[in-house]
Amino acid sequence: MKRLRTYLLAAAVSSSAGAQALQAPLAPVTPGVAFPVVLRNDTPDRIRFDCGPFLLWQPTGERIGPLLNSGLSCELDPGNQTTLTFATPATGPGSSGSFVLQAEVFGGPLAVQRSIAAARIDVGTTTPIPGTHVLPGWHFGVAFGTGTSFQLDVANLTAATQQITALTVDVLAPGESAPRSTTTMTGLVIPAARARAIDVPLDPLAPGHYTVRARWVDPVTATPQTRTFGLRDIDGIMRLQLPAGRAVPRSGAVPVEFLVRPLRRGAATPFVFVLGTLPGVTPLPGGDVAPVLATDPLLALSLSGVLLSGGAGVTLAIPVRVGHNIFAAQHATGTRIVHPDIPAALGLRVRVAGLLIDTAWPGVFATQAEEVVFL
Repeated sequence: MKRLRTYLLAAAVSSSAGAQALQAPLAPVTPGVAFPVVLRNDTPDRIRFDCGPFLLWQPTGERIGPLLNSGLSCELDPGNQTTLTFATPATGPGSSGSFVLQAEVFGGPLAVQRSIAAARIDVGTTTPIPGTHVLPGWHFGVAFGTGTSFQLDVANLTAATQQITALTVDVLAPGESAPRSTTTMTGLVIPAARARAIDVPLDPLAPGHYTVRARWVDPVTATPQTRTFGLRDIDGIMRLQLPAGRAVPRSGAVPVEFLVRPLRRGAATPFVFVLGTLPGVTPLPGGDVAPVLATDPLLALSLSGVLLSGGAGVTLAIPVRVGHNIFAAQHATGTRIVHPDIPAALGLRVRVAGLLIDTAWPGVFATQAEEVVFL
């Protein structure tokens, strides 16, 4: 029997850890060319932030890059600011339009309270985007159990303080429409050009795969907003990305990829992507679980290559920084989700996940499931 719990959290003021400002150029920047970004510390505490590249997000909440944080920390004293540089991709996702630029920040007396600083960045041109955004925290998996939670980042990209009247976060099992858990935050105030991290309770959910659905009305455009993100338990060793977003245009395609957690797998390894719509999961050899049902007709179509281009292959090694060291992480790339271009597919929402077929551990391991929609 499903267990449903509803939480109501008051969030009328912003925490001090969220009072950092990220200032990016107001005019559109040139794709692929570095530009200055100013991070200012308006808190009474010293803050730490990732010294490596900033994070770049689609306005619909999908991470474009980089694939992994640098793991290097820089510090900034109260009242000070620092100027760093960032370059968007020269081509492909992130090279044209308006996006969200994010810096991950830690502050407070022990420098452990996580928040973010965020700004709007226009690349080559400007496109309409909301003034407020909800972004998923970056993780390979989260812990489940009594008193546990996961974080979402809420950003205000405007020059004025914004208040979200109500932010509702549903947690759903794969393919289900009724939430297993619902959290509502009211009176969420976000100062100008700043952001904050919010905790969403996971209790009493069992470990596994879930879809997170965040809903709010953007106070800038007065338009309803919905974002969905995949979530899985702490056993996850890969993270799936949709760098061009989750809307598959008719007669078109979008890329899908995943990164294997650094230090977990160093050799090239076979992978396959799978699609599904039916509720349910499938046990995998080695003990992991795939967030698609083995009997789902869409799974067979995806494996046959009808809906996926380059849906199977072997991971490639890419250099990633973990602290002061460089490691080779395995990256599954080159796959595209292809629109079937038939009337029956219009508006269809489909889950996609990546599977790593590892003979060294051994076992088959799954990413979190992400939802795409055929336009």
